[in-house]
Amino acid sequence: MTATGNQKEVSVLRDDVLKLSLQIAEKYDEKLQKLKILANTASSSSSFLMSNDIEALLDNISEETDVVEKINVIDFELAELITEFCARFNKSLPDFDNILKTHKNEQFFKIIQLRKNIMIFFKELNVRKDEIILAIDKEMCKIKKDSDEINKIRNIYKKFPDILKL
Repeated sequence: MTATGNQKEVSVLRDDVLKLSLQIAEKYDEKLQKLKILANTASSSSSFLMSNDIEALLDNISEETDVVEKINVIDFELAELITEFCARFNKSLPDFDNILKTHKNEQFFKIIQLRKNIMIFFKELNVRKDEIILAIDKEMCKIKKDSDEINKIRNIYKKFPDILKL
């Protein structure tokens, strides 16, 4: 069954394929929600870094690690679902994108859109993470410079121990 005219052509799915596509969409949505959490923690990391709240920064990094682990589990579950989905079309995992694009169905359009949104979030997260890494590097350079200055002062005191006896 298809609808034509000004609307996109849409095909009807078998129940098993529809069920799998719904599960895939749910997993992609779950992944997107986890990425949003990562985006929030990245913003928090920037704030903690700027305020020199190292303890909060470390807690935040720990939270990020937990979220990344959950995303890894979601990715594993997605791979299983997508493999099963592709098998219903007698195709393999690399054919997933082509299946979605060639079988015009609203559920497939939703999956395509979720995947696009995930890619956008990944790009945004990479930019934020790069900014955080640069800020950390900058702070490390400041700390190194301060440490070098302290060591120079210590060396002066070692060479001239009487300097403090003025």
